Amino acid sequence: MEIKIRTAQGTAQDIEIGDLITLSELRLAAKDVEITPEPGGPVRIGEATATAVITEATLNRILARHPPEGLRDLEIKTLSGRIGIEGKKLFTGIPIPFTLLAVPEIEGGARLRLNVQQVHVLGPIPLPHVAVQGIANLLNDTLARNFDATRLPIPIRLTKLTVETGRLLLSGTASVEIRPRVTAGGQEIRQPAD
Repeated sequence: MEIKIRTAQGTAQDIEIGDLITLSELRLAAKDVEITPEPGGPVRIGEATATAVITEATLNRILARHPPEGLRDLEIKTLSGRIGIEGKKLFTGIPIPFTLLAVPEIEGGARLRLNVQQVHVLGPIPLPHVAVQGIANLLNDTLARNFDATRLPIPIRLTKLTVETGRLLLSGTASVEIRPRVTAGGQEIRQPAD
Protein backbone atom coordinates (compact mmCIF):
# COMPACT_ATOMS: atom_id res chain seq x y z
CA MET A 1 0.00 0.00 0.00
CA GLU A 2 1.37 3.41 -0.98
CA ILE A 3 0.59 6.65 0.86
CA LYS A 4 0.38 9.85 -1.21
CA ILE A 5 0.42 13.38 0.19
CA ARG A 6 -0.25 16.29 -2.16
CA THR A 7 1.27 18.98 0.11
CA ALA A 8 2.86 19.10 3.58
CA GLN A 9 4.43 21.89 5.63
CA GLY A 10 6.47 22.25 8.80
CA THR A 11 8.75 24.63 10.68
CA ALA A 12 11.67 24.23 13.05
CA GLN A 13 13.48 26.76 15.25
CA ASP A 14 17.13 27.11 16.35
CA ILE A 15 18.76 24.56 14.03
CA GLU A 16 22.51 24.07 14.38
CA ILE A 17 24.21 22.66 11.29
CA GLY A 18 27.52 21.36 12.62
CA ASP A 19 29.85 24.27 13.21
CA LEU A 20 28.81 25.88 9.90
CA ILE A 21 25.72 27.88 10.83
CA THR A 22 22.74 28.25 13.17
CA LEU A 23 19.36 28.97 11.60
CA SER A 24 16.82 30.81 13.70
CA GLU A 25 14.02 29.22 11.68
CA LEU A 26 13.61 26.67 8.89
CA ARG A 27 10.33 26.55 6.94
CA LEU A 28 9.72 23.35 4.98
CA ALA A 29 7.10 22.63 2.32
CA ALA A 30 6.75 19.44 0.28
CA LYS A 31 4.68 18.57 -2.79
CA ASP A 32 3.87 15.18 -4.24
CA VAL A 33 5.06 13.02 -1.35
CA GLU A 34 4.89 9.23 -1.84
CA ILE A 35 5.56 6.85 1.05
CA THR A 36 5.91 3.09 0.65
CA PRO A 37 5.56 1.82 4.24
CA GLU A 38 6.97 -1.67 3.64
CA PRO A 39 10.54 -2.74 4.55
CA GLY A 40 12.96 -1.06 2.15
CA GLY A 41 10.20 1.16 0.75
CA PRO A 42 11.30 4.69 -0.18
CA VAL A 43 9.89 8.11 0.67
CA ARG A 44 9.84 10.30 -2.44
CA ILE A 45 9.31 14.05 -2.38
CA GLY A 46 8.63 15.49 -5.82
CA GLU A 47 9.52 19.01 -4.75
CA ALA A 48 10.80 20.09 -1.35
CA THR A 49 11.20 23.79 -0.63
CA ALA A 50 13.12 25.06 2.39
CA THR A 51 13.44 28.66 3.57
CA ALA A 52 16.19 29.33 6.09
CA VAL A 53 16.02 32.42 8.29
CA ILE A 54 19.53 33.60 9.22
CA THR A 55 19.89 36.43 11.71
CA GLU A 56 22.31 39.33 11.48
CA ALA A 57 23.99 38.00 14.67
CA THR A 58 24.63 34.61 13.00
CA LEU A 59 26.15 36.29 9.94
CA ASN A 60 28.45 38.30 12.22
CA ARG A 61 29.51 35.12 14.09
CA ILE A 62 30.42 33.47 10.76
CA LEU A 63 32.53 36.46 9.73
CA ALA A 64 34.22 36.62 13.15
CA ARG A 65 35.03 32.89 13.01
CA HIS A 66 36.28 32.93 9.40
CA PRO A 67 37.34 36.50 8.54
CA PRO A 68 38.64 37.12 5.03
CA GLU A 69 42.42 37.53 4.92
CA GLY A 70 43.42 41.19 5.11
CA LEU A 71 40.11 42.31 6.63
CA ARG A 72 39.33 42.67 10.32
CA ASP A 73 36.70 43.91 12.79
CA LEU A 74 33.90 43.19 10.32
CA GLU A 75 30.28 43.86 11.25
CA ILE A 76 27.28 43.14 9.02
CA LYS A 77 24.04 45.08 9.16
CA THR A 78 21.10 43.68 7.20
CA LEU A 79 18.91 46.41 5.73
CA SER A 80 15.84 46.21 3.52
CA GLY A 81 17.18 44.62 0.31
CA ARG A 82 20.84 45.39 1.08
CA ILE A 83 23.70 44.56 3.40
CA GLY A 84 26.02 47.09 5.01
CA ILE A 85 29.47 46.01 6.21
CA GLU A 86 31.88 47.99 8.34
CA GLY A 87 35.42 46.87 8.96
CA LYS A 88 39.10 47.53 8.43
CA LYS A 89 41.24 46.68 5.41
CA LEU A 90 44.96 46.25 5.91
CA PHE A 91 46.86 48.42 3.43
CA THR A 92 50.61 47.77 3.81
CA GLY A 93 49.96 46.61 7.38
CA ILE A 94 47.92 49.68 8.37
CA PRO A 95 44.23 49.05 9.21
CA ILE A 96 42.06 51.51 7.27
CA PRO A 97 38.35 51.71 8.27
CA PHE A 98 35.81 51.22 5.49
CA THR A 99 32.06 50.96 4.97
CA LEU A 100 30.49 48.94 2.21
CA LEU A 101 26.97 48.71 0.81
CA ALA A 102 26.04 45.66 -1.27
CA VAL A 103 23.11 43.70 -2.65
CA PRO A 104 23.45 39.95 -1.98
CA GLU A 105 22.71 37.66 -4.93
CA ILE A 106 22.51 33.95 -5.70
CA GLU A 107 25.22 32.77 -8.07
CA GLY A 108 24.54 29.72 -10.22
CA GLY A 109 21.85 28.41 -7.87
CA ALA A 110 24.53 27.25 -5.44
CA ARG A 111 26.37 30.16 -3.76
CA LEU A 112 25.87 33.62 -2.37
CA ARG A 113 27.80 36.65 -3.55
CA LEU A 114 27.74 40.39 -2.93
CA ASN A 115 27.11 42.87 -5.71
CA VAL A 116 29.04 45.76 -4.15
CA GLN A 117 27.34 49.10 -4.79
CA GLN A 118 29.78 51.38 -2.94
CA VAL A 119 32.74 51.33 -0.58
CA HIS A 120 34.07 54.32 1.36
CA VAL A 121 37.17 54.63 3.48
CA LEU A 122 37.79 57.12 6.33
CA GLY A 123 34.28 58.52 6.07
CA PRO A 124 33.00 59.75 2.72
CA ILE A 125 36.22 59.34 0.70
CA PRO A 126 35.62 56.90 -2.21
CA LEU A 127 38.13 54.10 -2.78
CA PRO A 128 39.65 53.44 -6.22
CA HIS A 129 37.84 50.70 -8.18
CA VAL A 130 40.76 48.25 -7.74
CA ALA A 131 40.57 48.53 -3.93
CA VAL A 132 36.78 48.17 -3.96
CA GLN A 133 37.08 45.06 -6.14
CA GLY A 134 39.73 43.63 -3.82
CA ILE A 135 37.49 44.00 -0.74
CA ALA A 136 34.51 42.59 -2.66
CA ASN A 137 36.54 39.57 -3.82
CA LEU A 138 37.70 38.80 -0.27
CA LEU A 139 34.14 38.97 1.06
CA ASN A 140 32.73 36.94 -1.83
CA ASP A 141 35.35 34.20 -1.35
CA THR A 142 34.27 33.95 2.31
CA LEU A 143 30.58 33.83 1.34
CA ALA A 144 31.26 31.13 -1.26
CA ARG A 145 33.01 28.96 1.35
CA ASN A 146 30.33 29.39 4.03
CA PHE A 147 27.16 29.43 1.91
CA ASP A 148 27.74 26.73 -0.71
CA ALA A 149 24.75 24.47 -1.41
CA THR A 150 26.98 21.95 -3.24
CA ARG A 151 28.43 20.97 0.17
CA LEU A 152 25.05 19.74 1.43
CA PRO A 153 24.19 16.00 1.44
CA ILE A 154 21.10 16.59 -0.76
CA PRO A 155 21.36 18.48 -4.06
CA ILE A 156 19.62 21.81 -3.43
CA ARG A 157 19.14 24.68 -5.86
CA LEU A 158 19.06 28.11 -4.23
CA THR A 159 16.08 30.00 -5.65
CA LYS A 160 15.37 33.14 -3.61
CA LEU A 161 17.24 35.54 -1.34
CA THR A 162 15.49 38.25 0.66
CA VAL A 163 17.24 40.70 2.98
CA GLU A 164 15.17 42.27 5.73
CA THR A 165 16.18 44.43 8.66
CA GLY A 166 17.96 42.11 11.10
CA ARG A 167 17.79 38.91 9.02
CA LEU A 168 18.27 37.17 5.71
CA LEU A 169 15.85 34.63 4.18
CA LEU A 170 17.32 32.06 1.80
CA SER A 171 15.15 29.56 -0.10
CA GLY A 172 16.04 26.46 -2.07
CA THR A 173 14.34 23.51 -3.74
CA ALA A 174 15.18 19.84 -4.20
CA SER A 175 13.70 16.53 -5.26
CA VAL A 176 14.36 13.96 -2.56
CA GLU A 177 14.23 10.20 -2.28
CA ILE A 178 14.90 8.63 1.10
CA ARG A 179 15.44 4.87 1.35
CA PRO A 180 15.48 2.96 4.62
CA ARG A 181 18.60 1.06 5.57
CA VAL A 182 18.43 -1.75 8.08
CA THR A 183 21.38 -1.97 10.50
CA ALA A 184 22.80 -5.14 12.06
CA GLY A 185 20.65 -4.48 15.15
CA GLY A 186 17.51 -4.56 12.99
CA GLN A 187 16.65 -0.90 13.43
CA GLU A 188 15.60 1.11 10.42
CA ILE A 189 17.49 4.30 9.53
CA ARG A 190 16.27 6.55 6.72
CA GLN A 191 18.87 8.22 4.58
CA PRO A 192 19.00 9.92 1.17
CA ALA A 193 19.25 7.52 -1.75
CA ASP A 194 22.40 7.52 -3.88
